[in-house]
Amino acid sequence: MLALPLLLLAACGEALDEAPGGDSGAPAADSGPAGGPDGRPGGGEGPALSPEITRADAWCQEYTTGTPYWVWIVEAEAEDPQGNQTLLPYGSPGAIYEGDALIGELALTCSDEGYCFASWQEEGAPLCATVDRYRIELQVADRELNLSEPVTVTPWRAEE
Repeated sequence: MLALPLLLLAACGEALDEAPGGDSGAPAADSGPAGGPDGRPGGGEGPALSPEITRADAWCQEYTTGTPYWVWIVEAEAEDPQGNQTLLPYGSPGAIYEGDALIGELALTCSDEGYCFASWQEEGAPLCATVDRYRIELQVADRELNLSEPVTVTPWRAEE
């Protein structure tokens, strides 16, 4: 697995105990605290409790001032039926794939307004040079660890 150095711009707040993608203790996307699909109590009855990603984008860009480097940015907007202030401020999981192979993981930071963000700097042989070979899968969680359905984003390369 390719190790990606991650420089995440994070808001202060609570975090999952372990890194995303590992044994984070977060429930699967189809189970909530009451065990119903999408976090619905009573086996699917009642309102959904899981947040939803309403928009997502990911891109990379080369910066050539000084020592050249690449920056990756992932943005998403999310809504939580319990209120966006209940979104987990740090630690919502993301994964980077080349084909079906997992090559990296990331953690999203989400604001009380539902804006979620991750960024990292890449040096050396850049993934951005072959950006069309990758996909990024995102989820957001709320403070009760209800997870959204995964959303897949195809990253693109921005020109400086």
